[in-house]
Amino acid sequence: LQFGPREEVFDRPNSPFVSRFVGTENVFRATASREGEFVRVRLGCGSVVARGGCVGEVGVCIRPELISLGADGAATNRLEGVVESISDRGPLVRYVVATAGERFVALQTKRDYVAAGVRVGERVSLGFEPEAVHIFPWGEE
Repeated sequence: LQFGPREEVFDRPNSPFVSRFVGTENVFRATASREGEFVRVRLGCGSVVARGGCVGEVGVCIRPELISLGADGAATNRLEGVVESISDRGPLVRYVVATAGERFVALQTKRDYVAAGVRVGERVSLGFEPEAVHIFPWGEE
């Protein structure tokens, strides 16, 4: 379904199937429009900006390790949600956060988890940069 260097397939998958196959849990259907040097992506929970990509009906993927939890005002893209679950995965902690329209998965190091002190049921801010948002044409899975 996609041929290329490992980094390209991993970081810039070309379909929902490839996105999920390489472990990107945050894969959404959206609409996108050009907005200057950025692309405005409209998700069910709000809109975010990406750096480049196609427009129209699109697929969007954001790797969990590129999402900050409890992000400060420095992150370009910010979404609000409630923590549904927290799973200890050894050196990483996996969060599932429900927003108004989607569920996002975020990963934090154990050290950041302890420092943040976030618990299930808490309202949190998710933050990520435009470079973390990968857009591809939405097609059949």
